[in-house]
Amino acid sequence: MAEMREPSRRCIACRQSIGKAQLVRFSYVDGGIQYDSDGRLGGRGAYLHPHLLCVQKAARDLRCWENAFRLPKRSLGSDRIRSLVQLLESNDGLVGS
Repeated sequence: MAEMREPSRRCIACRQSIGKAQLVRFSYVDGGIQYDSDGRLGGRGAYLHPHLLCVQKAARDLRCWENAFRLPKRSLGSDRIRSLVQLLESNDGLVGS
């Protein structure tokens, strides 16, 4: 029988592909971005490394979020992104903080 592989996903900040269990998922649902801690929310998903450099880059660059969620340019508010990033930075699982 063939060995089962873990699905891989791409970090929206550094663009590195890696197993999705090692990334943090965000979901675009009902016109807003939500932190998806267990990976069960519907909607389009975006994945991010829980590393300080990737989190900081994602906080600065709204385009990576717009591209991941396939949204028009300048359609996201930076306040919501920053609050999600602050949630990640306050998380004990953030590497390199």
